[in-house]
Amino acid sequence: QTRHITVRCVSKSALAIQKARKKGKKTPTARMGLRSILCCCCPGKARAAIVPDWPDGACYQGDFRDGVRDGQGTFRWADGSEYTGGYRRDQRNGSGTMKFANGDVYEGEWRDDLREGRGTMTWANGDRYEGDYFNDRRGGHGVMTYGEGPLKGNKYVGQFAQDRRE
Repeated sequence: QTRHITVRCVSKSALAIQKARKKGKKTPTARMGLRSILCCCCPGKARAAIVPDWPDGACYQGDFRDGVRDGQGTFRWADGSEYTGGYRRDQRNGSGTMKFANGDVYEGEWRDDLREGRGTMTWANGDRYEGDYFNDRRGGHGVMTYGEGPLKGNKYVGQFAQDRRE
């Protein structure tokens, strides 16, 4: 489960944490399951690096607004997968890059945590798709280049629907 924190003033929070540590007390971040709060704040928007102790070891570093990921940031999953890019209301939105633990990489547009718009997916086996995405699937015009297997070196240029060639 994701833990959120509303950062009102990071510099004041950091000072309070330093004082608590000197006195040997449990820090506010430790009580909330957070290891650190870094950087400084801007009026109306917290700019912070928050490293939560998710049960699975995942962490986030980036912008927050009203206690959720909002702005630019990087989220790392425990399996080694990593997303760097835009967030809006705690979901991937705008441009971003998702590097999967298996070596696959998606670079492109996101909307409400789904691949949506123009993007490029490069699979670890060398296959590559450049084109449109709709609802997290290939959809619309695209170019598929095959990197392995019997189709190695071949290209398909045309329409996709529901993640398949038409």
